[in-house]
Amino acid sequence: MPKYETNVSVSDMESEARSWLRQINFDVLLTHRTHDHNDLIRDVLRNGVFLAELVTTLLLKQSLMKNVNVTPTRIEDARDNIELVLSMLKGTVNIPSRYLYDASAEKILRGEKDAIWGLVYYLMKCFPGSIHNTNQHYNKSKTLYPPEQMRQLEQALVFWLRSVGLCVSSDPMLTCLEMIESGMRNGVLLCDVVSFVLGEKIIGVCRSPKVAASCLSNINRSLELLRKRKSMTQEFLWGDKDVLDGNRNVILGLLEDVYRYYDHVQPRVHTGHRGAPYLGKIP
Repeated sequence: MPKYETNVSVSDMESEARSWLRQINFDVLLTHRTHDHNDLIRDVLRNGVFLAELVTTLLLKQSLMKNVNVTPTRIEDARDNIELVLSMLKGTVNIPSRYLYDASAEKILRGEKDAIWGLVYYLMKCFPGSIHNTNQHYNKSKTLYPPEQMRQLEQALVFWLRSVGLCVSSDPMLTCLEMIESGMRNGVLLCDVVSFVLGEKIIGVCRSPKVAASCLSNINRSLELLRKRKSMTQEFLWGDKDVLDGNRNVILGLLEDVYRYYDHVQPRVHTGHRGAPYLGKIP
């Protein structure tokens, strides 16, 4: 790809880049609880950890991760991480030079979206084949299932929620996934799903939660009902904070287990070895 810049807004770059990260199953790290926008050291987008994981994987140089401080405690640690990433990219890929200047490190530290998502956007342009290369998928060992099976699970859950009227059928796949994640994180969709599956009305649901406490209250109302069901897998029923934080492993795993319960499929017994995801009954 040539080094000229495309005329794309920052919001569009972020949207396209996030979609790409989801396609290559690389966005799970962004949903870990260490992703804290208000804390530079704990924000994986600002402390260089996420960028280092992404770049070393795309360049097939995972051994370089030994030089990355994955648990930074000082601003200097985060700055070193970012500068290492930028140095790896210089002369290696055709990314517009303004994203690789030393000043870019300071912009990333400050959380400037143009610097962060502009860099990820042009990485996407440089590595279009990564979508089809499952060997480059960072999250193979950190997701519930391998990348292709994770996509199949997402599709199955979207199809199920659409079929029972809990996800607008006209929504595109990605839009529906985003709606599901949002509805799970604020607890509203989760309450609707659990109420539908159990045939019980959940009292006291806050339909328009504005604060985290209201979201957690919604989430726990539904999880408490599920915990009472003996044939419901318990693995994710205590992950209220993870659901709130948008941990995609927990959100998808919880929905998968609820789907199994809905279809009267035996609950999983061994949580350590999941086998294949449950994709619904074949008609």
